[in-house]
This record gives sequence, C-alpha cells and structure tokens, in this order.
Amino acid sequence: MARNPSFTPSPALRDHLEKSGCGVTATLNELFDRYRALIELDAIRLTADEQQALAAMVHGTVMDVVAIQAIAQDVADETDCESLREKLTGATYGKCLATLARYNLI
Repeated sequence: MARNPSFTPSPALRDHLEKSGCGVTATLNELFDRYRALIELDAIRLTADEQQALAAMVHGTVMDVVAIQAIAQDVADETDCESLREKLTGATYGKCLATLARYNLI
C-alpha cells in the first residue's frame, strides 16, 4: 500500500489491508458496510427522552473502548432514566457501540 499523508492507518489496519485479496478500496468499503450494518441491526432503539439522558451522561467523555465497555454499568449507576437503565442492562459492547453510533454520541 502506497504511503498517503492524508490516510495513515494503524499498523493492524495496514496489515489487514495489505493482506486482503480484494484491494484497499474494496476492503475499506467492506469494513464500512459491516460497521453500518452493525449499527442498524444491533443499536438499541431509544426514545427522545432516553437519547437525551444518554447524551447528557456521556457529554464530555472520551468514548474509547473502555468507556464504551462501561456504558451499561455507568447508565445503571448515574442516570435517573429508568427506561434507559432497563434497555441497557446487560447490553454487550457491540450493542453499546451501535447505540452510541446510531445517536451520534461517538
């Protein structure tokens, strides 16, 4: 893969792209399509009030892997929105990631 100053992938992504048999563009498109499908299929549907409660809770938080892993527990501990707590109880990392992405919180 040629060096492009406007696109500097992580070493793991670079390795994945270089080992792909279908080329960089097709591999990136496939990754994006799978990510969009994950968001569409796994996101927990939230009401406007639940979205607002979640947005308020994560406001100012850097949403890295650790923060996303902790979302379900943080909601249980920090929000007064009972329906949001119920929906996120036991939510997997994938469901939390998809939900945060669906509502543009990451």
